[in-house]
Amino acid sequence: MNKFAFLGGLVLVGLVVAVVLLVLAFFASGDEGLPLFLLGTATLICTIAIAVLRGLGSMLLGGRKPATQKPVMLGALLGLFLGGLVGAQLGLGKVVASIFNPKLVEPETLSSLGAMYGALLGAFLLALLAGVLQMVMASRQAVAPLEGSENANVGEQSV
Repeated sequence: MNKFAFLGGLVLVGLVVAVVLLVLAFFASGDEGLPLFLLGTATLICTIAIAVLRGLGSMLLGGRKPATQKPVMLGALLGLFLGGLVGAQLGLGKVVASIFNPKLVEPETLSSLGAMYGALLGAFLLALLAGVLQMVMASRQAVAPLEGSENANVGEQSV
């Protein structure tokens, strides 16, 4: 089994789990569906992001499989932690509740709602930032010119 088939199966499983969670959330009565909805939304967004990023990576690399980017994964984990802290402290739950449905959310759950959405937003933003920084740093790596070429002495200064 190659890695592409495994990744495709993983994306398919992620999509199925997300759809099941979202369907259960819509059929739940009252506030019981809110955690299922949040978990289903997070699973769906992460699965789509993985599929799109891996597809774009292989397209940009000319059909080669992109390597696993550890800085991006670390950025996502750090963003998950920091975004959860910041989202809970800044009152992101009030903003999210006012956007979706203020009557559905009780005031006691606003802090945890802010932490969940802050964690999602932080993980996305820091992973994106780490990916962009990694691409910029990789493109700036200079290849040493050949010794006999006319560009061999470009970086040297004469004294």
